[in-house]
Amino acid sequence: MIDEIAGLLSHYSVTKDGKKKADEIRQIMSSILMLGRSRRCFLWLSMQRYTASIFPASSGSADNFHVCAGLGNLTAEGRKGLFAGERLVDEQDIKFGQGKGIVLIDGQSIKGLIIPKVSKKKILKLLHEDFQ
Repeated sequence: MIDEIAGLLSHYSVTKDGKKKADEIRQIMSSILMLGRSRRCFLWLSMQRYTASIFPASSGSADNFHVCAGLGNLTAEGRKGLFAGERLVDEQDIKFGQGKGIVLIDGQSIKGLIIPKVSKKKILKLLHEDFQ
């Protein structure tokens, strides 16, 4: 799991040596995406804003994600990059916002997604119960 991958790659890309490191990270992630399924090894990436610069279209890497979820108010560019032109029936009627969005799972039709809000206190209580 890599949180805020776009920020990490941007941080490294500031210097010439850092750019090499960012390219190396991209190559490793691409290999995991392309070969990971057979080894049951998967890559989880999260970011506030999707950008095609993470995986250029020519690499084909972005096509190897099993699940793509876009939450909140997606930009047109971010939505196009994540879902490659897929459309959801009556999508214009959906009110996107916190915990709401769309998901594409393993090449199936795109679907609406709602993630329920759970308090930190409740999560900690459930975890505590599980470990007793």
